[in-house]
Amino acid sequence: MRAIFKRELKSYFTSPIGYILLSIFCILTALTFCTSNLKYSYTSMTDLFQFIMAWVLMIMAPILTMKLMSEEKKLKTDQLLLTSPVSIPGIVIGKFLSALVFFLIALSSTLLYVLVTFIYGKPDVGLLIGNYLAIIFLASSFLAIGIFISSLTENQL
Repeated sequence: MRAIFKRELKSYFTSPIGYILLSIFCILTALTFCTSNLKYSYTSMTDLFQFIMAWVLMIMAPILTMKLMSEEKKLKTDQLLLTSPVSIPGIVIGKFLSALVFFLIALSSTLLYVLVTFIYGKPDVGLLIGNYLAIIFLASSFLAIGIFISSLTENQL
C-alpha cells in the first residue's frame, strides 16, 4: 500500500497536471480571499470556504481521480497490481490517500490567508476549524466517488 501511495503521489508531481492544478487552486483561492476578505476588511472566511467547497472541489476532485484506476486499465497495468502482494482494498486505499494528500497540500496554501486574517483581525477559531474539517470530509467523499467512477471506466474522460 505504501508503494502505491508513493507512486501515485509522485505521479502528481512528475506530470504537469499536478502543478497546473496547484497553481489554479492557489490563484482562485487568492482571488476569492482578496475580493471577499481583504477588500472589505472581513475576518470571516466563509466565502472562501464556500467557494472551495462549491466550485473548486467539483472541478478538482474529478481531475485528481479519473486517472487513478482507468489509466491502469488502459495501460494494462491493472493485472500487475492485482497480482502484487497488496490486497485490493490496499490498492484502493493507497490511491485514495495519495489523492487526498495532494488535495491537502493544495489546501495548506490557504493557511497563509488564515495567518493574514489573524494578524489583522480576530477571526472565530471554531468556525475556521469547522470549515477546514468540512472541506476535508467533503473532499474525501468526492475523491472516493471519483475513484469508484474511475474504476468503472477505461477512459479518463
